[in-house]
Amino acid sequence: MTPATRDEFLARLLASAAADPRIAGVLDYGSTSEGRGDEWSDVDLVVFLRDAEAATFEAGWKQWLGQFAPVLLAYISGMGKPWAVVEAAPLPLRVDFNFYPIGEIERIGTWHCAPLSVAHMVLYDGSGGAISARVAQIVGQALGPVDPAEAFQQVCGDFWYYALRTWAKVVR
Repeated sequence: MTPATRDEFLARLLASAAADPRIAGVLDYGSTSEGRGDEWSDVDLVVFLRDAEAATFEAGWKQWLGQFAPVLLAYISGMGKPWAVVEAAPLPLRVDFNFYPIGEIERIGTWHCAPLSVAHMVLYDGSGGAISARVAQIVGQALGPVDPAEAFQQVCGDFWYYALRTWAKVVR
């Protein structure tokens, strides 16, 4: 298998997803869905699975991924999510996954992302439109803090607290 570009990798994955009865949908929850992606961007995917198939699919995710590109690295990240690096051109491609049963579709409303449109986020919808309808509710949502002054105070406090903590460790 020759190294694919980012777009070729996604095309392979989406063609397979559309033909796989276990998969109910594939969404891009990263920078590309917000219009900031390019050939250097990682791929951030949510794969919604038929409820009965979710556990089995997730257990075999590394093998499933291997059909689209040679897998250079695949593991569960410190955040508890499946992360991988696949062979690609012009450089290896980082791929972050979230696998959810379709019964947890309401999660979409809690995501901290603001896709430009349903089409930017929904790469494949095999749910009869349920996924697309949920995504429509978060298109263009405001991502700023409810109270900017409070958020600024929190970030500044954390910065100085951890700066002092780090300095104390360096001095020690």
